[in-house]
Amino acid sequence: MTNPSGARPGVQERIFLHLRDYVDHSEKVEVPFALSQMGIANSVAIARSNVPRAISGMRDSGHLIERQAHVTGVSRKRKAYFLTDEGTKVADQIWSKVSEQNIKIIHPNGKSEVITLFEAIEKTELPLRHVDMLRYMDDSGTIDLSGLSPELIERDLSKHIEKQLISYLNDLPRTRRFFGREDELNIIVELLDSNSSSILLPGIAGIGKTSLAAQILSKFTHRRNLLYHRCQDWEGSRAFLETCAEWLSAIGSNDLTDYLSSTAVPQPNIAVNLIESGLTDSPSLIVIDDLHKVGDETLYSILKQLTLKIPKLDEVGLVMFSRSFRMVVPESDSSGNIVTLVMPLQGLDASSSKQILTALPDIDNDRFS
Repeated sequence: MTNPSGARPGVQERIFLHLRDYVDHSEKVEVPFALSQMGIANSVAIARSNVPRAISGMRDSGHLIERQAHVTGVSRKRKAYFLTDEGTKVADQIWSKVSEQNIKIIHPNGKSEVITLFEAIEKTELPLRHVDMLRYMDDSGTIDLSGLSPELIERDLSKHIEKQLISYLNDLPRTRRFFGREDELNIIVELLDSNSSSILLPGIAGIGKTSLAAQILSKFTHRRNLLYHRCQDWEGSRAFLETCAEWLSAIGSNDLTDYLSSTAVPQPNIAVNLIESGLTDSPSLIVIDDLHKVGDETLYSILKQLTLKIPKLDEVGLVMFSRSFRMVVPESDSSGNIVTLVMPLQGLDASSSKQILTALPDIDNDRFS
């Protein structure tokens, strides 16, 4: 099998590809939102404030022009951007190269294959252009379509706000298949969708807790900022706070980073207040795995206070997985309102267990004697 050929093209190349689809609008009075600064930012996954710098070289080299125009869906005239004839030639050359780039596609049914970008666009039933495919490409050259829908794609392209969604999933193991737990998964997603809340899922080893964590995160991909933190027995509260700080800085809040750099012993109440501030008006989901590995009471104090703050935020959730059934976070606040839902996980049912066994390579009967 051919391997993926690497990272996605640079920002400027993606802007060339994006504007290439709109060359026939250069003389029109009203132009699509896609030709505005925010439309370009949405299409190539950068902040709107970075667009002028990204296109300055294109304009200076005569590949792009800008003019005021009526933009569809916007009340007043905005700057719109168009490729010149020379710019269109450059864009065509970029597409000739990029279209033959090998990428790994994970289809909605979970199956994956390595094909060219052109073939991927032809195969998918989702409304995806070349720049859309590239927008969802990760650093390994993989495009995961399993969590996408036409509605999510349209929402990403029509955003009129500056904030971009940030995912920090570096510690998350890649799971090839997901068996069972559909009922639990649906319940958790519904709970997180309906209210800002915290969920604790205790369960013994080897019953698919991490796989469930990955599925929960996939359900909120392209919908919320995502953070996955896997606890290690040699780490404590500082590791969690530093991960949070890096994530919040990427979202746009540097307060926790500044605080951690100024103190050797962070105070839980101050840290939690800064996390709360950073998540205000930012739809987010934090998933903590292997919580049982850490016996740090400071971390437990942070999580206790965080569960009390989350109901006051909009579209924010905290999900914790542990082998321990110890209640390290409160189930209710001082007024009796539930702040943490506890969902103990049982072993997989017979049908799901059979699916796992049939998915394994053939094993000699002698292995079971």
